[in-house]
Amino acid sequence: MIVQLIFLSLIVNKIELNISLISRELDLNHILLPETKLYYTSLRDNF
Repeated sequence: MIVQLIFLSLIVNKIELNISLISRELDLNHILLPETKLYYTSLRDNF
């Protein structure tokens, strides 16, 4: 049971890390290309 909890928390941490990395990349895209900002913003609004 404890092992499962540790494993789960590791997975969650990894997912959160991936999300933060992705969002950082998106921020870079926003700076580089205003069109991508519009694109990602519309994507986010749809979800």
